[in-house]
Parts: sequence; C-alpha cells; structure tokens
Amino acid sequence: MKNPDYSPYIIGGVALLFAFALCFSTAVWMLTQMLPPKSYIKTQAVIIDRELHETWDAEDDTYREVYYNLIEYEANGKKYQRLTETHKHLFGHDKIGETYAVYYNPNDPTKVLFKTPDRILMTTVCFAVALGTAVGAGVVFYKFAKKRKSYK
Repeated sequence: MKNPDYSPYIIGGVALLFAFALCFSTAVWMLTQMLPPKSYIKTQAVIIDRELHETWDAEDDTYREVYYNLIEYEANGKKYQRLTETHKHLFGHDKIGETYAVYYNPNDPTKVLFKTPDRILMTTVCFAVALGTAVGAGVVFYKFAKKRKSYK
C-alpha cells in the first residue's frame, strides 16, 4: 500500500495556525489600544464638527470621501480638540453634539484613547476570526491524526 499524502493536512493546519496567530495578535493589539492604562482619566467628549478628507483609492482608481469627527473634551480644566482616529465611511455618521467616553493621559492630555462602538465591533470580529481559525486548525490536525492512525 502506498504512503498517503499528508501534505494538505500539514500545510492547511500550519496555514490556519498562522492565520490564528495573526488574527489573535491583531485582536490583542486592538484591545490594548482600547483599554486605557490605570493612570488614564475618563472624560466625556463632544462631537463638535465633522471634517471631510479625500483619500485615493488605488483599487478603484478614484478619490473616496472619508469623514473624521472633531471632538472636544476637557482635561485639567482646559479644553482640547482632536480628530478621531477612525473614519466614519464604514460605520455611518455620528451626530454633532453626540458624546462618548474618551480616556486621556493626565501627564499629556493630548494623548487620548477612544472606546467607540466601531472599535469594539472590530476587536470582537478579530477574536471571532481567531477562534474560527483555531477550531479549523484543530479539525485539520484531528483529521490528520485520524488518517495517520488508520494507515498504521
């Protein structure tokens, strides 16, 4: 009897493990970007304006309109303004006057962490994909072990 070809199982399993590592590390990085250090102070930010930026989309060979919210928050008795880090063409527009929590560094109030629904959603999606790839790798290696055992 000819030796079975195990390479699809090995390559598939390793590829899924690599995908798991990539998705999981991305999700952990995103989570650390959302979770403020203990020294950061929570405050409310108000959306005071929306700025339109045009970005070049090489895939479509066109310009795309991308909106960023301009927020204002108070830290140490002083008001600060800042553009949000995430653009809103994917998740819709927030209303001017809407508030959400931000966390600022008391030593440098210009350093702000945003904890917005779109960041929470993307982090959750990354963890879900990581879990799916881990399960997929487990199935591939289980089938590999089962095939190997049946060959012996």
